[in-house]
Formats: sequence, C-alpha cells, structure tokens
Amino acid sequence: MLLPNGLVGNRELIQVELAAKAGAHAITILPTSTLANGLAAVAVHDPDTPIAVDAYAMSEAAAGMRTATLAYAEITGLTAAGPCVPGDVLATVGGDILVVAKTIEDAMVRTVELMLRSGGELVTVLVGSDVDPRSAAPLQRRLAETAPGVDVTAYAADGMAELAQIGVE
Repeated sequence: MLLPNGLVGNRELIQVELAAKAGAHAITILPTSTLANGLAAVAVHDPDTPIAVDAYAMSEAAAGMRTATLAYAEITGLTAAGPCVPGDVLATVGGDILVVAKTIEDAMVRTVELMLRSGGELVTVLVGSDVDPRSAAPLQRRLAETAPGVDVTAYAADGMAELAQIGVE
C-alpha cells in the first residue's frame, strides 16, 4: 500500500504503479492528501484483514479527517478571512484561507475552534521542523477549558513543507 500524503504527484504515482506492474507486484494507492490523512489511515490499518477491505477502511478513515494547513503569508493581500501581510500565519481549509493570525499559536486555536463547529472529538497537530514543538500547548489548554471531551495530540513532523497540519475527526 502506498499513502502519498500529498507528497507524490500524479506522474510519480503512475511511475510507481508501472514499476510495480513490471516487477509483478500489486500496489494499492490510498487517497491521502496530507500527512494528517495518512495518520488517520494508518491508525485503522489491520494487517490481518484482506487488503481490499483494509484499503477501504483506511480510505474511509483518511476521508473522514478534515484538515487544515498553516503557512506564512508571502505577499500582502486580501483573503476571505481579511487582509494579510508577509509574515502573517494563514490557515487554509479546503483550499480557502479561513484564518489570518499574527502567531502560529493563535492560528492553531482559531482554526481548530472553527473546524470543531462541525463536530469532532480528536485533533491531531503535526508541527513542522521550523516551529517550536510547544506551539500546540495553548491549543491544548484552550480545548481543555472549552471542549473537555476533545483529545489533542501533537507530533513533530520534520521536513514538512507547512508550518503545521491540523486534522480533526
């Protein structure tokens, strides 16, 4: 099974499939568009289940996770969430910028609060290598006060292009 996690393009996926076929190997490519989606898929993986059934369950888990990415604004602009300047933290959900914040911590809190409006009980935060791993602590404290039934887990994700990825399920 291959989980692209948004890191492998269509051309590379075609090459992987052709190489597997040439080597007489079977490959199943799961639709995981982010690392957070990939974690959701791996969480339900059962090696004792037939591969097609396992792939189905893993795909459902990945699809069930709503994700957001945090990145620095590179130019001055106007977004759906308001104006931004270089250095602001932008939170993108489903291709739309929904939060403009001055700090990563504020962006995390505001983004997760927006995402939880449509439900969720588990929040996974993947923090990029250029971000202080403790940056998820204000989010954890805030949700402990406002949404005590929601579990928050944060992981370091070295090498990730974004400042952070957030998954809510």
